This record gives sequence, structure tokens and C-alpha cells, in this order.
Amino acid sequence: MAAATVATRIVTRQIRLVRIEHDHALYFCTFGLPEVDGLPPGLETVDATPGLFALAVLDAEIRPLPSVTAAEIKQVMDDQFKDSGAGYEGHDLDEIEPLFPQPCIYRVTQEEGYHALTDRVLGSILVRTYFDGPISLEPETVDILTRVFEVDSPLIPFRNIVQGILSISWENLFLETYRCIEQLYGMKRYGMLKTHLNYANSPRELAKIIDEQLSWRPKESEAFVALAALCDETLVSTVCTGLAVQADTHDKRCSKMAEALYDLRNTIVHYRPANQVIYKTDADWNVIVRGVLDMVAHLYNEHGGEFFG
Repeated sequence: MAAATVATRIVTRQIRLVRIEHDHALYFCTFGLPEVDGLPPGLETVDATPGLFALAVLDAEIRPLPSVTAAEIKQVMDDQFKDSGAGYEGHDLDEIEPLFPQPCIYRVTQEEGYHALTDRVLGSILVRTYFDGPISLEPETVDILTRVFEVDSPLIPFRNIVQGILSISWENLFLETYRCIEQLYGMKRYGMLKTHLNYANSPRELAKIIDEQLSWRPKESEAFVALAALCDETLVSTVCTGLAVQADTHDKRCSKMAEALYDLRNTIVHYRPANQVIYKTDADWNVIVRGVLDMVAHLYNEHGGEFFG
């Protein structure tokens, strides 16, 4: 395992995911998360080996358990040296493993598309182990989050959604999910400009240049309405239910839904005298977040390729 490729995603002080690739084998080791019961596609749980354990602990900079004292660590080291004498060949895993937090180790049995991005695997495991989190996620919301991480477009900013799931409030989960849409605000206009200028690179690259050189950005409220109009009637009607928005035509519902979501986003982001505390039930938040997740998935699945080119 000395030749393995190792990368660590540090999520919080306790939660870390280590990606280990070696000799055509791929492993994911998590710290600070329970073991998944319903395993994500293409993964199986395996026992730690000395090589996997050492790589995960060292690369993730995992410290011994708080309950383990320096004297106890010294005792373990001294006992092994004393017993083996000059023929010391290292400690056994079962002597060292109890000193550290227990990792959960998953081995890839069949490659799936989502395995290519560490944040997608992390998100899948987070959602599948979210049994007693601070946000009251309904089973349907968990199902949609699972689908987003494991099935939907690889262009989605998965780190944002991971941060939202790790939050303690609905507002932050909503905001992080909403943020996934923000980079698409000028998608159609940048695409039209790319064609007009016969620009060789993607509309996204053109958007970055225009932002950096001209400091121009699309007007947010108008851009969000245009993106909402790309969503189907069922999705729009569902979100309107969670927002308590009513209208008699699909176009009006799109416009009112986009306005209500944009106002909700602004109320969370900006702390002004006019802003009020947001009072919504868990049931309403579940509907709203599911709707925005479906918007994110639809926009990236159907249109993301055009924008990222």
C-alpha cells in the first residue's frame, strides 16, 4: 500500500473521508459517521487492514481518542517492544486500532459514475446515515438527495449540498441548494453571446471573463424567473404548495414561485430591519427543499452540458 494514491476530504473536526486507490482497487474510509446499512450502489464494507488503517489515519491526520491517555499509548508501545526485543517487526493492528476513532471502510465492487467525485460519495453516505440529524428530513427528501448524489448530473456543485446537509437549520440547507442554481443565472444569454461572437470555449468560460473584466452579472430576479420557466408544471405546482403560492396559470405560477424563492433567499442572506424571522413547518420546508433539489437536477441534467460545454 506504500504506492497507493490517497486523498482526504476534511469535512468537520470529526467527519473525514479518505479516498484510497491501489492496484486497480478503490476504497473510501470514513471517520465520524456510522456505518451505512443500505449500502450505496457498487460499495461493500470491508474490515480494516494494517495498510488501509495506517493510510487513512495518517493522511486524515486522525488523533487518538480523547479517552486514551499518553500513558496508555506509551504502555502499548513499551509492551510490544519488550515482548519482541531485537526482532521487532511492528505492532499488530488489534493493538493500535483501539487507540483511534473507528473508521468505516468501503470497497468499490463495481464502478459507478458517482464514484469519480469524492463529494458525491460523501453525500451519498451522509444521506444514507442521516437518522438523527438536526433537520427533520422526510423519507421522500432523503430519496431525492440520494438520487441527486448518486444518479444526477456530475456538474452539480455537490459540495454545496453536503454543506447544507451538515447544517443545523432548514434555512442553510435551502440556501446551499439554491446556490447551486446561481451560477446558471445567465446561462441562455451567455450561450447566445458565445454563438454571436463565435467564441470557441464554453459559455461558462465566457461568463467568467465577462464577470472578471466587466463586472457584469445578470439581474438575479429576472434570471431566476427565466430558469424557473424551464421546469415542468408538476415541479412548479409542488413548490408552490410548500410556499403557499397560488396562481391560475403555469406561467403565473412560475413567476410567483421564482419571486417567492428569491425573496426567501434574500431574507436568509440579508440581515435587515425589514426582514422577519422565517416561520415554516418541517413539512413545508421538506416540500420546498425537494422542489429546489428537483430544479437543480433538472437544470443541470438538461442544460448543464450546454453551459459547461
